[in-house]
Amino acid sequence: MFRPIPLIQLSLLLASCGAAPVNRTPHAEPEQAKTRGTAAAQEHLAGRDACLLITDAAGAALVRTNDERCAERYRPFSTFKIPNSLIGLEAGLLEAPNSVIEWDPKQYPPQDWWPAIWTERVHDLRSAFRYSHVPFYRTLAGKIGYQKLAQQVKDFDYGNQNIAGNLDSFWLDGDLAISADEQIAFLQRFYNEQLGVSAHSTAVVKDIFVRDRAGVAKLSAKTGTGEAASGKTLAWLVGYVEQESSVHYFAFNVSADDSDSVNPDWRIATIEAVLAAEGLWPAQD
Repeated sequence: MFRPIPLIQLSLLLASCGAAPVNRTPHAEPEQAKTRGTAAAQEHLAGRDACLLITDAAGAALVRTNDERCAERYRPFSTFKIPNSLIGLEAGLLEAPNSVIEWDPKQYPPQDWWPAIWTERVHDLRSAFRYSHVPFYRTLAGKIGYQKLAQQVKDFDYGNQNIAGNLDSFWLDGDLAISADEQIAFLQRFYNEQLGVSAHSTAVVKDIFVRDRAGVAKLSAKTGTGEAASGKTLAWLVGYVEQESSVHYFAFNVSADDSDSVNPDWRIATIEAVLAAEGLWPAQD
């Protein structure tokens, strides 16, 4: 995992992301369920300042830690790659998982902290999503344009719907903010094809979203990580798990003094352990 990055570099942040809370979700919070998953979440979080939320298909909470934090809005960072990919597909700038967006290294010069995977290959949509290739998505946003992005974010009812800031980095360093509760609601609309986008666009994003498989279970997850003005790291993990005919959603954000302690592998392992306690993912040996 990479070292925390100075605030000035947030516009180039690797999408595994975090920020200080911006404001509060303006809707009611579901009641916390007392489950084995909740106990597992508390054990794995070990007192960390975090929200870990798992719901059923209808949005009823099975696991919910820290009610107040789950309703708090934070910058989405690279979890915004989910709507950004949909918008790029709808705009005709992307067609399939193997679609390539060429980025200009003069406009986005490589930095010492960049992971090698960012520059050692040409990225298509699938790999850019998986490895949070920020230059790919910054370039895509510039091609989409402010008007289209603003309208789609509003139509998606995504967080506070405010894309003020730099066109190619507002999800990293601008005013856009979303809560864990709202991430779940957005994922429900996405999964159920209720965002007003084509079935093709939804299918492509569902394809690139898949992170892991185990037996009949399939985990779709997107990370996001960044540094807050306070110097703390905030890390996201959002997505859903499918088991044959069922789907459950999750949104997980956590603050830490350093990014290594909340790296993507730890987040994935945590959510899989909590899902396993709920019988939604195979138990680890």
